[in-house]
Order: sequence, then structure tokens, then C-alpha cells
Amino acid sequence: MTGHGSILDASALDSDRTIEADVVIVGSGAGGGVSAEILSAAGLRVVILEEGAAIDTRENPTLREIPAFARLYRDGGMSPTHDGGVAVVQGRVVGGSTVVNWTSCFRTPEPTLRHWRDVHGIEGLAAEDLAPWFESMERRLGVVTWEHPNPNNDLLARGAARLGWTFGSIRRNVRGCANLGYCGLGCPRGAKQGMDRTTIPAAVGDGALLATRLRAERIEWRAQRAVAIEAIALDPSGRDPTGRRVRIDARFVVVAA
Repeated sequence: MTGHGSILDASALDSDRTIEADVVIVGSGAGGGVSAEILSAAGLRVVILEEGAAIDTRENPTLREIPAFARLYRDGGMSPTHDGGVAVVQGRVVGGSTVVNWTSCFRTPEPTLRHWRDVHGIEGLAAEDLAPWFESMERRLGVVTWEHPNPNNDLLARGAARLGWTFGSIRRNVRGCANLGYCGLGCPRGAKQGMDRTTIPAAVGDGALLATRLRAERIEWRAQRAVAIEAIALDPSGRDPTGRRVRIDARFVVVAA
């Protein structure tokens, strides 16, 4: 499928709906966004499900933490682990956590890749296997070593150097960053190269359907294969179900939420 796709705000649905696709992707963050761009460019019919809303942080920036967290984060940034010991900070907006992270971009450490291979039996993810993919995404997202630290970071660097400690600069996915320091509230300049600014618009441009305010609730299985997603529409606040249901039948299901 080529040509311009569309955006469906599920909060506006007045009836249930069934959609057919080659691929349905749950989540529009780093994993979902990249998958959507690649698969849409390959000509597949792609549907992207996002529980949050489509928000352009340039046009309507919220630079106060409490309202920004309520608007952009799952559970206001306080989703607990099962044991309640840790709060998991997770975006709930088109672009996922790439909208609210602090633009730190580093390649998956080799010890982590070895752990995945040795403990979980995942092959094909050695550093040399992933190198071309890392390089491609670094170019795509403008990942570079940041040469203009804020004064607080510069102070840390000078202190570490004086103490003889080893340190380095974080690579960041930004273009035109003004060092405003509002990364966690959504970039008011649009300098952060999150999925909302890069892969999701590209996927929609190649024909993908982006469905917002739509919560995936159930994966349907048939003969040990995922064949559909059942989802429920949320109201404009993003908190309460409207009662409208959406089913997406697909040849492939990608869970990236």
C-alpha cells in the first residue's frame, strides 16, 4: 500500500469498527514507530494503535510538570511495578516515550546483547549484526555527540576531570536544540527527533493508519498465531472508555507497548 494514510481519533467513533491490515502494531514509540515506517515503506497495510492522543508539543507546549505529566505520561508518570517498588515513567502519546525522554541515545551494550543470547536464546543480535541497523537509525534521528552542554553539565564535566574520573558526553537525537531543558515535558521547539517527528509521519505518508485514543485489550490467537487485536476507544480525556470497540484483523501482530 502506498499513498497518504490517515489518522483515526477513536474518541470520535459513533459505532464499532472492524479494520483489516497486513500488520497491526500496538504502540507508537521507539519500537512501534520504527516498525511502522519500515513496513509501510515496504508496501504493507499497517495499522498503528496508540492509547494516547496526537499532540504537537510545538503548537501547544505545557511547560509545567503537573499538567504535562497528566497529558503526556501513562498514569501521570507514576505507573508502579507489580511490587510497587518502582515507578515506571512511560509516555502515553503518539510517539510514546520518545516524546518525553531526555534524548539520550546509546547503542545496546554488548553485555546486554550477550545476556539475551546466553540466557534467552535470542540469536542474530550480536553487536556486528546490529551495527548497520544502529547506523541507519542514528542517521535517521540525527544522533550526534552533544557539543554544547548546559552550565550544570559543564560543571560536572570539569569536576570529573579534576578528580581524574572517566566521563563522556551522551549522544542525542536532536536537530536545532536550544538547550531549553524541557525535554521531559515535550520539546517546545520540535528539536527532539522522537517518533512523533520522524517515523510515524513517514509511515502515515506511506499509507499507514494511525489510530489514537485506542487501547488494545486482547490479542486473538488461532493455531498458536496472533491474528487480531481487540481494542476499546477512549474518551477525549484518554481515561474512560466510550464503549466503542475496534477489531483489527491482521496477518502479523507487533506488540511494542
